[in-house]
Amino acid sequence: MTESRFLKPLNAEDELIVEGIENRIFRAAEEGGRLDAAAETHGFDRRAMSGLRNILAHDYGQVDRKIIWSVVEKDFPTLLESCKRYCTALGVELNESRQSETTRA
Repeated sequence: MTESRFLKPLNAEDELIVEGIENRIFRAAEEGGRLDAAAETHGFDRRAMSGLRNILAHDYGQVDRKIIWSVVEKDFPTLLESCKRYCTALGVELNESRQSETTRA
């Protein structure tokens, strides 16, 4: 998915992909907002995640897709690394297939 197609989907398939990405971000933000304060030591910004969740929940359909694209491009790689550190600290082992699924999402 390119930025231009994300911002202006060319067809119904593109629109479904965009909606799926928005849904994944919503779910990640919702779960991130529920983490305990100790998660912040691993790089999670619970307040920002909760704020993004609220924007997606209450402004759905009117959300600025430029913001969502920025989250995908700039924030998700950092979030993925935070997740890995958090899982390591909790003793949760991520196998390769699980990591690659997360990276593709």
